Amino acid sequence: MNNDKNINNIPFLRVNKPFVFKYGLDAACVIAELVYWHDQMRKRKSIDAEGYFFYEQHKIERATGLSKHRQDKAFEVLKKARILTVSDLKCGIPPKNQYKVHVDIYNTAVLKAFDEYNKATEKPKRCKNKGTKKIAVNANEKDLGLKRPRYRIHNLASVETPLYLEEISSQEEIDRVREQEFVM
Repeated sequence: MNNDKNINNIPFLRVNKPFVFKYGLDAACVIAELVYWHDQMRKRKSIDAEGYFFYEQHKIERATGLSKHRQDKAFEVLKKARILTVSDLKCGIPPKNQYKVHVDIYNTAVLKAFDEYNKATEKPKRCKNKGTKKIAVNANEKDLGLKRPRYRIHNLASVETPLYLEEISSQEEIDRVREQEFVM
């Protein structure tokens, strides 16, 4: 196998599912790229004293696949959540925006989103005599392959096939006799 075609050499974005659940996929992609770039710039010591770093819009588009319009919407969501600050100053050629990721607020937002995600996606809890509290919207007896029993049998373990039913050959006759035996 050629190492150039190895899956480990293909770049990808890591997005947080609970963050996507709360803030949307575009915001999650943008913040994932900016957090990655923030770490890279911190390692290179290219972050200014206030915590801002430069990043070009077309590079964000290339990394995330989001157009400028979708990036701007994602920036608005992230600014509203106070996770990201975008400076109005555009410096350099080509013009670059200055970004500041508030990592502590981002971590708190991810944890809150995780709690909300767990509450929204938790499994239904069973009550003692009432079945389940939550039922899936599209789940019905036909979808689940369940058949409603035609008769109420109180103690199925004690029901034995009577001898006279063993002698009857057609299923219709067996059903007719059983209807007479069990409560409808």
